[in-house]
Amino acid sequence: MSDGNHLYFSDRFKMSSPAIGAGVDMRGWDAIAFLLPSGTTAAVLAMADDAGITTNVTNPIVEVDRGQPIQLGAGFTAPGWLEVYRPPKRYVAVMTATGPVYAFQFRHTGTMPPLPAPTRMGGRAS
Repeated sequence: MSDGNHLYFSDRFKMSSPAIGAGVDMRGWDAIAFLLPSGTTAAVLAMADDAGITTNVTNPIVEVDRGQPIQLGAGFTAPGWLEVYRPPKRYVAVMTATGPVYAFQFRHTGTMPPLPAPTRMGGRAS
């Protein structure tokens, strides 16, 4: 039964709809995937030490294996996904996107997010 926070998923999965530019707290979570239903404007991931994404900011987050920023350009084919695994800073946010944005946080041993959309960018954060 739903506890109001995890809907009908396990305690290893959490859904939310954060405001554009608002940090999502990653304490206790391994990864986050953002679903972007509109491809009108560019979308980029940022991380920081505070929820307002103002202290010790990394914008954009750079994917460690390929050295590419985790972002989608303006006019991407919607829906799009932005994902980051084990970010070194506590808060992660989607910047400069057209709302709404849906966030799916998960733990390594829990339920994984839905299959990726055709437009996808993500990886481990540096």
